[in-house]
Amino acid sequence: MAAGVIANMNTYYSVFTGELIVSKHDRNGQLLPGWPVTYIGEGYRWNEGHNVVVDAEGNIWVSGYSGTVDNKYYFAIWKLDPNGNMMEGFPQYPTGPMAYGNQIIIDSNGDIVACGGTGPSRYEKMALVKYRREGTPAEGWPRTYQVPGNELNFAYGLIEDDDGNLVVAGFTQTSGSTDAALWKLDADGNVLDGWPKVWDSGMGYDEYYSVSQDANGDYCLVGIARDPTWDHGQLLVTRYSKEGEQLTSDGWPQIYEGSGLRDYSPPDSWSGCVDSAGNIAAAATCQSDTHVDTVKYTSDAAMAGGFPKVYGGEGFFDVTRYCTVDDMDNVYTVGFSEFEDGTQTVYPTFIVKYPPAAYSTVKPAIVTNQGFSYSKLTGFSQTLGAENQGTVAYQLSPDGEDWYYHDGGGWVEAADKDQANTASEVNERIGSFAEQAGGGTLYIKAILVSDGEQTVQLESITVNYEE
Repeated sequence: MAAGVIANMNTYYSVFTGELIVSKHDRNGQLLPGWPVTYIGEGYRWNEGHNVVVDAEGNIWVSGYSGTVDNKYYFAIWKLDPNGNMMEGFPQYPTGPMAYGNQIIIDSNGDIVACGGTGPSRYEKMALVKYRREGTPAEGWPRTYQVPGNELNFAYGLIEDDDGNLVVAGFTQTSGSTDAALWKLDADGNVLDGWPKVWDSGMGYDEYYSVSQDANGDYCLVGIARDPTWDHGQLLVTRYSKEGEQLTSDGWPQIYEGSGLRDYSPPDSWSGCVDSAGNIAAAATCQSDTHVDTVKYTSDAAMAGGFPKVYGGEGFFDVTRYCTVDDMDNVYTVGFSEFEDGTQTVYPTFIVKYPPAAYSTVKPAIVTNQGFSYSKLTGFSQTLGAENQGTVAYQLSPDGEDWYYHDGGGWVEAADKDQANTASEVNERIGSFAEQAGGGTLYIKAILVSDGEQTVQLESITVNYEE
């Protein structure tokens, strides 16, 4: 399960303590019974969760930090069961007394890996921790890293890429210049030759907050760029090849002019994520009029149709902490608001869900729920709506379970929605369907294909057949 899709973390602020809060919501955004749960570590006055991931058993792993009354801060890993109970042996504090935990993932071996920073001010060395699935620290971990000669090194975002490498997003600093940094390490935590990649916008202060990988293997980054004299920065979205080349010839990086990201830690743009079409979604706190914008850039660095989306209203101060996509390319933006309720300042959290575009780009399908018996099929046609802009593709089934398309040589079983035919292709080849797929009861799957801006209107389908 992708981190952050249906789980939300934030810190509850009170005078003396900061409690870890973990919430669980259903797919409609409703808070589930028994949630949220809170936790205060013994001896720690401050507990803040920054990221969450759910393992195969439904256990919830959270990374963040815990602080003591004497202002020491420990990298914290919490593990809760599916009902929100803290599991035996947790929380664990893999590094400190000055450390910070951020992104947490489950790798292909089932190990839990998290990134952050450690050192006298928590930012001197980039830190990685690793736990086995049963909750024991991996031998030889945690590990720390520095760009040679640089005073500060810190990690916000982490993935395991499709080659099994760990890719880490953050920043490095030397001589007062803060530059965005992208590390690549093997599964054992060794930095690969030629890495990290360090980028300077020329503005003086740059950080990468999150990294994800698209279907082509490119690394998609979200971060901040700002002049050090500003009290806020601007949302940065960019793309790297696997080899570590920033794809500047393709229009990257993009800096979103409407943003006003504050120089806070964590920053007011916690993450972004690439969807199945290669679009990069990200969220930004807009300081000027205190709302949150969710943006989406297409693979060619253009703003996607229908974006940005705006959340927030007058009288609130709204801050984003997380932005991700689910397996249907819906975009989720998570954060909190600040306002006065007449007696005190309150900080309610929010989750906003946006559809991928005006129309779905994941090829939704319409399937007939009643079939008709046939021995031979002789014709097939469609009638599209007057305002149709997209296309419709088809698969046929002799039983409602096994779906077929014509691959140019014959009717074969389809593995996915991309293996489908247009109505004219079906009509041209439908005479051989009964012979190759078998007679029976015909069911039809109509697959709606849109680029997100195109409406798809299918009015009717006509089939000529013999019983």
